[in-house]
Amino acid sequence: QNEAGVRGGIITAAMRDTDTFIATFTKAMESILDDRLRDALAKGALELGKKYDMAPLVEIYGGLYQRVIETRADALLMPA
Repeated sequence: QNEAGVRGGIITAAMRDTDTFIATFTKAMESILDDRLRDALAKGALELGKKYDMAPLVEIYGGLYQRVIETRADALLMPA
């Protein structure tokens, strides 16, 4: 869940007691059988996933690499 309350999945707390963990995990998985919850989580996951889109990073890093290449090429081509 993000700061706006958008949820894209279900998280269960880690715990040492195996039986308690299995019961908690089972309850969480059973809750996803509810169509409304599953649809809400799917929509939330889609919205949250936009934050991790690689396209903006590719553009940023591509620009940085291009500047490094151009700077390096300019330095190599300049007479000493």
